[in-house]
Amino acid sequence: MISNNASLSIVLPCYNEETSIAPVFSSLLRERDRLLKSGIFKNIDIVVIDDGSTDQSLSQLRSFQSDVQIFPLDHNKGYGEALKTGFQKAKGDWICFFDLDNTCSPSDIAPLYQQMLTDGNFMGLGTRLNPSSKMPWVRFLGNHIYRNLVSLLLRQPIADCCTGFRIFHRRFLPLFLDPLPSQLNYSLAMTIAYLRLGERITERGIQYNERMGHSKLNALIDGPRFLLTLIHYALSPRFSKNRLRGWLT
Repeated sequence: MISNNASLSIVLPCYNEETSIAPVFSSLLRERDRLLKSGIFKNIDIVVIDDGSTDQSLSQLRSFQSDVQIFPLDHNKGYGEALKTGFQKAKGDWICFFDLDNTCSPSDIAPLYQQMLTDGNFMGLGTRLNPSSKMPWVRFLGNHIYRNLVSLLLRQPIADCCTGFRIFHRRFLPLFLDPLPSQLNYSLAMTIAYLRLGERITERGIQYNERMGHSKLNALIDGPRFLLTLIHYALSPRFSKNRLRGWLT
């Protein structure tokens, strides 16, 4: 049963985000305090995985170390690997993650979580593909293509299969570690694995702003990688419902 008196871990992957760390944590810590005061969560811990940043990200992060657990990796291992590392450090009943580039707002955590409670679902996605989204048009188009393909192949409608703003229950944590990919295609694989398990997903629109700093996404490299990921995880017998269930036991 889903509880409304649970603990939350917020996992943030970081790679060369020196310009956005201060504004993100300014809003995140305010929202953390508000959530705790409101009683939505009984405890909130924040975990940051610095994925081998080569700028001043780590020193910026350390200025918040009284409020944040920081785990630096010795070299860049990729977005998915940073998330998997963070998930294993997380202590909460629920795990939330989003990017440290200031595109998403921490104020969307509570509405998404409360919608999940209403729906009785154990994963929630913040959908970015709405008229107010500040997503670059190339990525907007690509995300529409991927979501349509996922919906077609899995015969389940999904609004934003690649979003990096999510909440899930830790009971599903084994599903989201290896062998899911280590790069930016991680979120897409995560969505497909969860849907192939036969679980329902709550989706709710979120704010999506222009990112601060430089994007790590390369359309020429990551576009084909996402397509291959979609086909592999949606069709491979390795990710059948029975096998995925086995990972959770």
